[in-house]
Amino acid sequence: MTFSTILPMWNITRNKFTEKIENLDEHLLTKKLDGMTIGELAYHTGEVEYMFATWFFDIEAPENIPANIQANKTALVQFLHDANKHFTYAMEQLDEEKWHEVIASRMGETTPAEAVARLIYHTGIHAGQISIIEKTTTH
Repeated sequence: MTFSTILPMWNITRNKFTEKIENLDEHLLTKKLDGMTIGELAYHTGEVEYMFATWFFDIEAPENIPANIQANKTALVQFLHDANKHFTYAMEQLDEEKWHEVIASRMGETTPAEAVARLIYHTGIHAGQISIIEKTTTH
């Protein structure tokens, strides 16, 4: 599995997620279910992308990551775009032969290819949670 193989899978998941946030009314970002708001879930998704870029692709996150933007749609969408750009850049920098090398991380041992699969899954879970919050708190 190489960058050119994995990128389309990543893009379809991540672009749909970002579109979901872009299409929400800003007031929905503060809607909460089980202790998490939509804005917090969206922000967390970007945070994890920065973490994975560091853990599995050895590309450090920038020092100036914004905080407390979970209720600001414009800032949150920009953060998601920036996180995605950073993670995509990190994937692109990885040498082809390293995609299947096992890396020890806080999540245990995994390869960069497996890490991207986990991140796709993670993004999908949060997209589903956002849909549930949206449906159960707006009717």
